[in-house]
Amino acid sequence: MIRELADALQQRGRLVHMHKDVFPDGTPDRIWIPDVASRAWIIVTRDRRLQHRHIEWMAFRRAKARVLWFKGDDASNIEITEGFLSALPAIDRLTAELSPPYIIKVTRAGYIDQVYPEREQT
Repeated sequence: MIRELADALQQRGRLVHMHKDVFPDGTPDRIWIPDVASRAWIIVTRDRRLQHRHIEWMAFRRAKARVLWFKGDDASNIEITEGFLSALPAIDRLTAELSPPYIIKVTRAGYIDQVYPEREQT
């Protein structure tokens, strides 16, 4: 998570833990993902390759992780922060309905899309 977003979320009363403050550099996904999931923390990532990294995707699912994934490869830190803050009410509503594991995509325009589990078609 970028510092600007962490600060903005903290100013709104959200508890935020930066990865680098909890885990040493280079901590493998197989270690930190289950640890974060077991604490019921939400993982916020900007991993540009997430949709193509099936091992990480499976690690999220196995650990029953809660993931917010920012999709916008060329977005600035300000655009990421603004997108998340715009989406926050929708994120709160959706995460209240879901049980982990879940992955929710957030865009710079403040839209969200439930990526996993896939929504049932009605």
